[in-house]
Amino acid sequence: CDNLTITLDEVCAAMIGEAEKLVFIGSSCMYPRECPQPMAEDVLLTARPEPTSLPYAISKLAGTYMCLAYCKQYGNKRFLPVIPNSIYGPHDNFDPESAHVLSALIARFHDAKQRRLESVTLWGSGTARREFIHADDIADACLHLLKSDLGDIEFPLNIGVGHDMSIKELAETIAQITGFEGHINWDKTKPDGAPRKLLDSSRIRASGWRPKLEFREGLLNTYKWYLEFASSPAAGNTQ
Repeated sequence: CDNLTITLDEVCAAMIGEAEKLVFIGSSCMYPRECPQPMAEDVLLTARPEPTSLPYAISKLAGTYMCLAYCKQYGNKRFLPVIPNSIYGPHDNFDPESAHVLSALIARFHDAKQRRLESVTLWGSGTARREFIHADDIADACLHLLKSDLGDIEFPLNIGVGHDMSIKELAETIAQITGFEGHINWDKTKPDGAPRKLLDSSRIRASGWRPKLEFREGLLNTYKWYLEFASSPAAGNTQ
């Protein structure tokens, strides 16, 4: 309900307020749970999204298609729906109970290192694959679109880096960066979610945009921010 309300307020306010342009941020969870990889924009609505993400996916689909409908109705490109893959970076939510996987793993492994735990148990098998993109690259892509002559560019537009990794690879990389040297266990009774979510970002690349941050560099600056700010009492973060 909150996500749908935010979506409606955002798009309607931009319409009523006659905003020159609005970039609407969708989500890769809008795509069907199982579909051809990498996922092209035309695959939207060809099947049901992952059940565990369905309510959120519906709110994002509603906003995306509202934007497309307004553009069609008024014959312009004021409303620019984009679909980034899993976003990470400084100022993210690092609460292990509610954060997305990358930030949750940073908090889990950092805590495990501080407590000198011998092992950490993670959900699923670790085989699911995900694509991660730094928040700075998302911001850069949005500015690129706002400043561009959109011409024949079709929306919505995926925003991704073009490669993915398994959750097991992600966990091992984060464990190394945080300095956790214990064992990683996998609880296979828990769900993996969608088996793979790799975006086809050829449309936005054809417009001249490319991501700038290499993954390990982005992960290091995210962990650095976490150490400096997210763990401090002033940040209001209690983990």
